[in-house]
Amino acid sequence: MRKPKKIVFSGAPGSGKTSVICELEKRGFHVDHEVIRDHTASLLNDKEGVFENPLEALDDPIPFNETLLNVRMNRFQAQNNEVTFFDRGMVDVLAYMDHFNQKYPRHFEDTCSKYKYDQLFYFEPWESIYAPDPTRLETFKSVLQIDKALKNAYSCFGYEINIVPQTTVKERADFILKELLD
Repeated sequence: MRKPKKIVFSGAPGSGKTSVICELEKRGFHVDHEVIRDHTASLLNDKEGVFENPLEALDDPIPFNETLLNVRMNRFQAQNNEVTFFDRGMVDVLAYMDHFNQKYPRHFEDTCSKYKYDQLFYFEPWESIYAPDPTRLETFKSVLQIDKALKNAYSCFGYEINIVPQTTVKERADFILKELLD
């Protein structure tokens, strides 16, 4: 039996990752949907104010990020399908914390080093499709800064950054599948 492939999608908020994940799921592939939207909605339900990131609503971001990192790690460990596509990965947690100049314990890095995805597909900022919503709080200017933090974090963990072209959802899914087969 072949080793299962764990493919992570990362990139700027609102760049089309989830649409492509859903397209791949429609085609019969196993996917692991993003978890932060539920955590963000739950967090913001109890807070008043306007935030550009849910972490701004916290006195201490470590427990929120620890939970997010652990959920992603547990989901990573639980997958044994031939191929699983993950909507964001463990490295994203560190990238966002770096973006917001938040310190994290060493075990965050250790987790990202120990549990490595087999391949990364990266979605760059795409202003014409970007739209904020109740759990996507960033301005497009912030999206560009987050993009840099994400690319830097994945590079630091040794990932090759495979850029997904900005085209239709179907063509993006086709591109990813072709890359996996080559």
